[in-house]
Amino acid sequence: MVASDKQLYLLMDNHVAHLVEESEAALTANCFTTVRTPAYSPDFNSIETLWAVVKRQMRIRLAEANHDLLIEDFKVELAEVLDGISYD
Repeated sequence: MVASDKQLYLLMDNHVAHLVEESEAALTANCFTTVRTPAYSPDFNSIETLWAVVKRQMRIRLAEANHDLLIEDFKVELAEVLDGISYD
């Protein structure tokens, strides 16, 4: 999000979850101008690369689990994945 001359710009991709009419109306009503990029576009949004790593690691951990994970187990696994990511 970038503020410029009281106009707020919100950069977000065109993922279907971001295209809900109510969301767009709320953003417009609150002085946001949306700048759209293609969905899942790591060239425009580097967080997509991080989420790809997190999702891959979580899939591995879930496949290795011998039981269904409860939400608390999932939180622990997710925290360990995030702690283990190198940001180099």
